[in-house]
Amino acid sequence: MLAADPRHSIYCVRTNRFIDVAADRAVAETALKRHAPEYGPNLVVLGLDDAMACHEAAFRTDPEEISADKWDEMLGVLPPVAWRNDGAGESFKMSEYLTGRITGIYVSLDGRYFMFNDSVGTSHAECCARVRASAAYVKRPEGR
Repeated sequence: MLAADPRHSIYCVRTNRFIDVAADRAVAETALKRHAPEYGPNLVVLGLDDAMACHEAAFRTDPEEISADKWDEMLGVLPPVAWRNDGAGESFKMSEYLTGRITGIYVSLDGRYFMFNDSVGTSHAECCARVRASAAYVKRPEGR
């Protein structure tokens, strides 16, 4: 396991953006005071790992159903990451990330296609389970 990053961040909780990074909390508190007039009261000092977790959480999305054509288009855009098919479901991830470790994840189940954003480290089994538990999967399209 990697050690926690000792640096601290000045992070805007309204816009989910990093404003500054400092070597330690004392330096970060000083920087916070310097940035507060420009960015307002939405700034906080967080450990860099905690700030990254907040930032990535803002980009996670729930699964939504997409067309087979959209699935095929996204599969052909870039080489996929972790493309898996276990017979019960198929998934792949985009090799270009949105931010941090968040990327587009595509899942095919029961002849239907879905997309959501989450960590590239999400396993195939987790991806399929997340789609199966989603409102988008439960809501059957008309004619099915």
